[in-house]
Amino acid sequence: MSEVNEAIKGLDEAKRQLDSVKSWVYAHPDVWESFDAEEIAETIELIKADIDNLKDLIRETARK
Repeated sequence: MSEVNEAIKGLDEAKRQLDSVKSWVYAHPDVWESFDAEEIAETIELIKADIDNLKDLIRETARK
């Protein structure tokens, strides 16, 4: 079960890193000129949702 916990911790850290990227994008208006900050934020939220789904799948698989 420790492998499952480590995987979950790693995925949680990935989500925190994505939040950091989103914050950085919003903090740098010069980035907005080259990229759509809102689109980046939406994409990050989609990836975080996929990470949550992956965590659920890992937990379900570990129970079997």
